[in-house]
Amino acid sequence: DWQKSSHPNCIEMHQLDLKLLLGYSIASKRFLQSSTLSIENGGKYLSSGLWRDVWSLPTGYNPDLLPLQQDEVVLKMMKPEHEVQLRNFERHRREAVVMDMLTASPRIVDLYSFCGNSLITEYLPMDLAKFLGTDDEHKKQKQETSHRTMNSQQRLYLAKETAAALKDLHKYDVMHADLQSKQFLIL
Repeated sequence: DWQKSSHPNCIEMHQLDLKLLLGYSIASKRFLQSSTLSIENGGKYLSSGLWRDVWSLPTGYNPDLLPLQQDEVVLKMMKPEHEVQLRNFERHRREAVVMDMLTASPRIVDLYSFCGNSLITEYLPMDLAKFLGTDDEHKKQKQETSHRTMNSQQRLYLAKETAAALKDLHKYDVMHADLQSKQFLIL
């Protein structure tokens, strides 16, 4: 039954000045996207998935809005090319409920705010693909991957932590539908 619940807290979302933070143009309905884009005193475009764009936001621009100990948080917003439909709301609501249920897990990012198709979560600076050097950026540059320099104990540790994160999800009968190394974040 918990999967049918919802606990949106939209106040933080609606107080964000997205034009200032993200360079969002309401007229064009497009974000200024680039892997190196950083808006002055604002957010930085990090990545995109199939459904959402991912941005880092500074918490210091308005400390009353997000009074957190960390310097950055993550904002995940549905891409403008997707229609706002009940199916999308439901998909993103379920994700927020799962993150809320797994707050106690040290292996699942903390959810700070959820409203509609957007989330604000804990920021972790690196994903497993970047750490291993198997992300698109490293592939383009044909850089040597860092996993070649890890010993077997370090690789085993990463594998155990990855499996433990999935075990945390499975405790609540949650099946992740998009498992890839870029979905796992590293401190």
